[in-house]
Amino acid sequence: MHKTLYLTCVFTIYLSSFIGRAEDYSKESFSSRVERARRISKGIRVDGNDADWNGYPQRFGNRMLFNDPSRQLVSTRVLADEEGLKVSVRTAGVPSRENNSFGFRLDYARTQRFEVEFSNNSCSAGCTEVTYLPKDKPVQHLPLHGAEFAVGSCVEWNIPWSALAEALPSEERDALLGTQARSFVRVMPYGWNPARRAYSSFGPAVACYRTTVTEQTADKPLPPDAPEPVRMSLPMEGQCFVAGGGMQGPDGDAGHRTKWCYDLNVMDQNFFPSPLGQGHINAQHYAWNRRLYAPRAGIVVSGTDSNPDHAPMLPKVDQLPSNFVRVKFNDNTICLAHIKHASLVAHVSDHVELGAELARVGDTGPSHGPHVHMMVENPKSAVYIPIVLEDVCVSLNPGGGDYWQRNVHEWPIQEGMFIEKCLRGTGP
Repeated sequence: MHKTLYLTCVFTIYLSSFIGRAEDYSKESFSSRVERARRISKGIRVDGNDADWNGYPQRFGNRMLFNDPSRQLVSTRVLADEEGLKVSVRTAGVPSRENNSFGFRLDYARTQRFEVEFSNNSCSAGCTEVTYLPKDKPVQHLPLHGAEFAVGSCVEWNIPWSALAEALPSEERDALLGTQARSFVRVMPYGWNPARRAYSSFGPAVACYRTTVTEQTADKPLPPDAPEPVRMSLPMEGQCFVAGGGMQGPDGDAGHRTKWCYDLNVMDQNFFPSPLGQGHINAQHYAWNRRLYAPRAGIVVSGTDSNPDHAPMLPKVDQLPSNFVRVKFNDNTICLAHIKHASLVAHVSDHVELGAELARVGDTGPSHGPHVHMMVENPKSAVYIPIVLEDVCVSLNPGGGDYWQRNVHEWPIQEGMFIEKCLRGTGP
């Protein structure tokens, strides 16, 4: 009991000593941030020396499963340059040197799905094992030669893109290399306890831009054949995460069957929608009961909030009826779905102004957790229409002080990013 309390206090003091150092990068131009990251990446040697990362920010957070400071991850740093991916994680105590004590999952292609997992296994000298995690296929464990791993004052990896590409199936390589590669990657580190055969800690998930991508894109253009987009304000209060939808195919998440439909969720620094991971109680989810606002002025043409909310992760929800509200403006109608039971503020035939409260985020219909489904319909042509959000702050990481934060006047929605409303004309 006393030991547990002591370790908790030590960790709290350790973490609080760093949290207060969060910097505001909004006054520094985005190009200078990219250039600084490029310079720092050249000086990093994967030898476990934390000092090599001086000048580059780290993201703090921890989801501890056991009281083991040597595997308790408290911060993560990620750099992606032309050669490959560099990752550094810090622990609450001196990092454990036991075999296979640390690893991380890498998302380089899709939203809310990590494609591969790295661990330092004893497959051969200087070898790291990569676990390919394909959807609906057998998991594959592959030796990854050329990767570097070190434990010292921190835990470090270096994964060359070329080595990773060779280990992956050919259909996955376009998302990793070449002109079709996504412009950012996301890493989720973990601590592993070999004696218990269990995870000991999850560190903060961190995303970064690839410094080699010329289009450092928070504002990737829509495809030439896309319909004319509708411009609107962000409908959810606070910071939210674009969890799915969009362009589909190689450029979008397969969670939706239709183009130009979007899911907005809320995630924490560990990339979880609630403090307890997926969570089985709606009230535990960060998105639950968030306010939803009219993204355009218009007329409420339909809506219901009579259907009850169901529990998160409930199986077989595809046929359950969803609560929703539709607002018509010009010839188009925006629909917000999965809204909370008995939360509708605006009713049919009401005229609503831009920013008027409509309802709250719930978990109704074909939904596996509290979030809002957003789409614009054109009743005349029976097609969905792309959405461009106006005056939003776009980040790769949750919370404040993100190194890659940008204020964007017009932003075609992209999966995998965090967004919130910002004031026009602020920041770079």
